[in-house]
Amino acid sequence: MSARSAYAERLKRAWYRFSRSKLSLLGLLMVASIVFIAIFAPVVTPYPEHAGAFVDFGNTMHPPSLEHPFGTDAMGRDILTRCFFAFRGALIMGIVVLAIVVP
Repeated sequence: MSARSAYAERLKRAWYRFSRSKLSLLGLLMVASIVFIAIFAPVVTPYPEHAGAFVDFGNTMHPPSLEHPFGTDAMGRDILTRCFFAFRGALIMGIVVLAIVVP
């Protein structure tokens, strides 16, 4: 058995054990959805990233609604949009740190 086929067999066994656990698959789905949202944040969110630079005093501290699913903050910014762009920044930071730390 070659080293490549032995490695493929180990990967196959690891995936089999991983896929049998419903919690593992749920975690994988959650991580994949956060990565998807982080990558496609400008397309997924209803407001642009720079919308947080402007203060909308007429829209401050609103509770969750259909227009703002997570509500608005003290400056009138949509919290859901800010969370999606925060995912993006956190993902980029994690990749940069990983690239620096792992040789």
